[in-house]
Amino acid sequence: MIPAPSIPVRSDATMLNFADLSNGVAAELSELGGLVDELQPMLSALVCESSDPVDLAQYEKLQTLDYISQHLQALAQFLSVLAGEIAAQTEVDCRRALSSITLSDLSERLLQSSTLAPTTEPDDEDPDWELF
Repeated sequence: MIPAPSIPVRSDATMLNFADLSNGVAAELSELGGLVDELQPMLSALVCESSDPVDLAQYEKLQTLDYISQHLQALAQFLSVLAGEIAAQTEVDCRRALSSITLSDLSERLLQSSTLAPTTEPDDEDPDWELF
Protein backbone atom coordinates (compact mmCIF):
# COMPACT_ATOMS: atom_id res chain seq x y z
CA MET A 1 0.00 0.00 0.00
CA ILE A 2 1.28 3.47 -0.90
CA PRO A 3 1.31 5.83 2.10
CA ALA A 4 -0.97 8.82 1.77
CA PRO A 5 0.78 12.15 1.43
CA SER A 6 0.74 14.21 4.57
CA ILE A 7 -1.25 17.41 4.47
CA PRO A 8 -0.47 20.20 6.89
CA VAL A 9 -2.78 20.33 9.89
CA ARG A 10 -2.78 23.25 12.29
CA SER A 11 -1.33 22.03 15.59
CA ASP A 12 -3.84 24.14 17.55
CA ALA A 13 -6.79 22.41 15.90
CA THR A 14 -6.01 18.72 16.26
CA MET A 15 -7.81 18.11 19.57
CA LEU A 16 -11.39 17.73 18.41
CA ASN A 17 -14.59 16.88 20.18
CA PHE A 18 -15.18 13.24 19.26
CA ALA A 19 -18.97 13.51 19.16
CA ASP A 20 -18.80 16.52 16.82
CA LEU A 21 -16.24 14.75 14.65
CA SER A 22 -18.47 11.65 14.49
CA ASN A 23 -21.41 13.81 13.46
CA GLY A 24 -19.22 15.41 10.78
CA VAL A 25 -18.27 12.01 9.37
CA ALA A 26 -21.93 10.95 9.53
CA ALA A 27 -22.94 14.03 7.53
CA GLU A 28 -20.29 13.27 4.89
CA LEU A 29 -21.46 9.65 4.58
CA SER A 30 -25.08 10.75 4.32
CA GLU A 31 -24.23 13.25 1.59
CA LEU A 32 -22.37 10.56 -0.37
CA GLY A 33 -25.37 8.26 -0.05
CA GLY A 34 -27.59 11.01 -1.42
CA LEU A 35 -25.25 11.58 -4.36
CA VAL A 36 -25.31 7.88 -5.21
CA ASP A 37 -29.13 7.97 -5.02
CA GLU A 38 -29.13 10.81 -7.54
CA LEU A 39 -26.90 8.87 -9.93
CA GLN A 40 -29.04 5.74 -10.04
CA PRO A 41 -31.90 7.01 -12.26
CA MET A 42 -29.49 8.70 -14.65
CA LEU A 43 -27.37 5.58 -15.08
CA SER A 44 -30.45 3.38 -15.41
CA ALA A 45 -31.72 5.63 -18.18
CA LEU A 46 -28.36 5.47 -19.96
CA VAL A 47 -28.35 1.68 -19.82
CA CYS A 48 -31.94 1.47 -21.07
CA GLU A 49 -31.33 3.95 -23.89
CA SER A 50 -28.20 2.20 -25.07
CA SER A 51 -28.33 0.67 -28.52
CA ASP A 52 -26.44 -2.34 -27.20
CA PRO A 53 -28.50 -5.20 -25.87
CA VAL A 54 -28.97 -4.90 -22.10
CA ASP A 55 -28.19 -7.99 -20.12
CA LEU A 56 -28.94 -8.99 -16.56
CA ALA A 57 -25.33 -8.40 -15.47
CA GLN A 58 -25.66 -4.68 -16.25
CA TYR A 59 -28.78 -4.39 -14.14
CA GLU A 60 -27.08 -6.26 -11.31
CA LYS A 61 -24.17 -3.80 -11.46
CA LEU A 62 -26.62 -0.89 -11.26
CA GLN A 63 -28.18 -2.52 -8.20
CA THR A 64 -24.74 -2.23 -6.56
CA LEU A 65 -25.29 1.54 -6.42
CA ASP A 66 -28.39 0.99 -4.29
CA TYR A 67 -26.37 -1.33 -2.03
CA ILE A 68 -23.64 1.32 -1.65
CA SER A 69 -26.18 4.05 -0.94
CA GLN A 70 -27.95 1.99 1.71
CA HIS A 71 -24.68 1.15 3.43
CA LEU A 72 -23.48 4.76 3.40
CA GLN A 73 -26.79 5.89 4.92
CA ALA A 74 -26.69 3.11 7.54
CA LEU A 75 -23.13 4.01 8.54
CA ALA A 76 -24.11 7.68 8.75
CA GLN A 77 -27.03 6.81 11.03
CA PHE A 78 -24.80 4.57 13.18
CA LEU A 79 -22.22 7.33 13.67
CA SER A 80 -24.89 9.90 14.38
CA VAL A 81 -26.46 7.74 17.09
CA LEU A 82 -23.03 6.83 18.45
CA ALA A 83 -22.13 10.52 18.69
CA GLY A 84 -25.10 10.98 21.03
CA GLU A 85 -23.65 8.32 23.33
CA ILE A 86 -20.19 9.88 23.56
CA ALA A 87 -19.46 12.11 26.54
CA ALA A 88 -19.58 15.76 25.50
CA GLN A 89 -16.10 16.49 26.83
CA THR A 90 -14.39 13.60 25.04
CA GLU A 91 -11.63 14.92 22.83
CA VAL A 92 -9.35 13.06 20.48
CA ASP A 93 -6.09 14.06 18.81
CA CYS A 94 -6.90 13.54 15.17
CA ARG A 95 -3.70 14.91 13.60
CA ARG A 96 -2.70 11.54 12.06
CA ALA A 97 -6.23 10.75 10.93
CA LEU A 98 -6.69 14.14 9.28
CA SER A 99 -3.29 13.98 7.61
CA SER A 100 -4.27 10.63 6.05
CA ILE A 101 -7.11 12.30 4.13
CA THR A 102 -5.78 13.39 0.75
CA LEU A 103 -8.89 15.43 -0.15
CA SER A 104 -8.15 18.79 1.44
CA ASP A 105 -11.75 20.03 1.29
CA LEU A 106 -12.95 16.91 3.12
CA SER A 107 -10.21 17.22 5.72
CA GLU A 108 -11.13 20.85 6.31
CA ARG A 109 -14.86 20.06 6.65
CA LEU A 110 -14.10 17.38 9.23
CA LEU A 111 -11.82 19.77 11.06
CA GLN A 112 -14.59 22.39 11.05
CA SER A 113 -17.16 19.85 12.28
CA SER A 114 -15.77 20.27 15.78
CA THR A 115 -16.84 23.24 17.83
CA LEU A 116 -13.28 23.37 19.17
CA ALA A 117 -11.73 24.02 15.78
CA PRO A 118 -10.95 27.61 14.83
CA THR A 119 -13.46 28.90 12.33
CA THR A 120 -12.40 30.05 8.90
CA GLU A 121 -14.37 31.50 6.05
CA PRO A 122 -15.47 28.86 3.50
CA ASP A 123 -13.50 28.73 0.30
CA ASP A 124 -15.53 30.03 -2.65
CA GLU A 125 -13.58 27.93 -5.11
CA ASP A 126 -15.15 24.79 -6.52
CA PRO A 127 -13.52 21.54 -5.46
CA ASP A 128 -11.23 19.86 -7.93
CA TRP A 129 -13.26 17.48 -10.08
CA GLU A 130 -11.78 14.72 -12.15
CA LEU A 131 -13.72 13.42 -15.10
CA PHE A 132 -13.32 9.77 -15.88
